[in-house]
Amino acid sequence: MYIRRERTYPPCRVVKVIHSYHKCTQPGPPGPPGPEGMPGLTGPPGPEGTQGLPGPEGPEGPEGPQGPEGPQGPPADSLCDCCYEPMRYVLEQLIGETVTLSTTVNPGGEYNNATINSVSTGLLNITVANDDITVSICHIAGVAAPEVRNVELLQPPLTPRTGDCACCETPWRVFFDSIIGYSVDVVSEGIGSLDFIQNAEVLSTGEGIVILDITSADDVAALSLCKIKDVSNVTAP
Repeated sequence: MYIRRERTYPPCRVVKVIHSYHKCTQPGPPGPPGPEGMPGLTGPPGPEGTQGLPGPEGPEGPEGPQGPEGPQGPPADSLCDCCYEPMRYVLEQLIGETVTLSTTVNPGGEYNNATINSVSTGLLNITVANDDITVSICHIAGVAAPEVRNVELLQPPLTPRTGDCACCETPWRVFFDSIIGYSVDVVSEGIGSLDFIQNAEVLSTGEGIVILDITSADDVAALSLCKIKDVSNVTAP
């Protein structure tokens, strides 16, 4: 009879028994965790993520300080630029001619069969029935004569006029530009035959002047746009 004797060996080792070999038993439960180790080195940064949506608009900031005063602008245009100068230019071309001259003042009013002698700064010298008369160009509403058909007119500047010209002369010029060739009735501030012109054909315009063919009087008039009161009976050709 054999008696089996066993000897205890450390875990995980093969033990020898009489007449046989025996594997080690299963491992026991894990022991408690050891102390935390030192942190490792920081890794490299990852790739940049996609841009997020914009946030809401922030509140308006306070008003900044007032800036320095700018340079002074050019002076505004006056009626001397767009009314007086154009009429003076027309009258200079009629020196030596006999015309009908309509003014805005009375006595004086209209000068018939007036011969233009000279044009100076602001003044027109004429002869009427042997009388030598000097007239203010600023008060001339219009001049009429067959020779007016051929006068040259000043053209408006490329830069739009300002001041009185912008509200008095420019609107009438733009209006007459749109009805060239039409017949019209015109009421002006002039006294005499040019105060109410009927059935006149609009021939042309320039700065401060409209040229009208007065069929009924067999005459052509240069009327100051600054002296026109109203226009009616606009009829297409």
